[in-house]
Amino acid sequence: MMDGYMEYLVKRGATKKDFLVKGICVWVVLVLCMLSWMFGTTPVIKIVLFVLTIGMIAFSWFYVFPRTEVEYEYLYCDKTISVDVIYSKSSRKSLASYELDRIDIIAPLGSHRLDEYKNKKMEVKDYSSGMDSDLHKPYALIYTGNTKVILDLPEEFVKMVQNNGPRKVFTD
Repeated sequence: MMDGYMEYLVKRGATKKDFLVKGICVWVVLVLCMLSWMFGTTPVIKIVLFVLTIGMIAFSWFYVFPRTEVEYEYLYCDKTISVDVIYSKSSRKSLASYELDRIDIIAPLGSHRLDEYKNKKMEVKDYSSGMDSDLHKPYALIYTGNTKVILDLPEEFVKMVQNNGPRKVFTD
């Protein structure tokens, strides 16, 4: 028997790290171009610098830049919350699944209900947009007492999970 099904997609905002990585890639390409112009007197040096420049452009274009455009998809199905990441609206990867039976608590980030977990050493996984929105609110999910997961959940998503785990989900 299915206990509800819902999907929700959140676009992660650009971070300082994303801008830094993109800037470094562009800087390296520019430096390689300048080096080929300045020291490209022999054909061997020209070819090596040209290949390095093309390689860096390809690496940036196909690997680095797509990884800076990120969306997270949350899926609730059969008492399990799954999180997938989508890079550049084309490449999808499953990140994690959280079974409702093993979730300790789901509460809004900053809620007093999370106070008992504040001083605990936990692994933190942030799958949120990092931006404020009227459509969703950041929630903390404590999984098996040692993992804190941050998700941006809409009210309907929270209510569906709350219907299946009323003692674990809080909306205050």
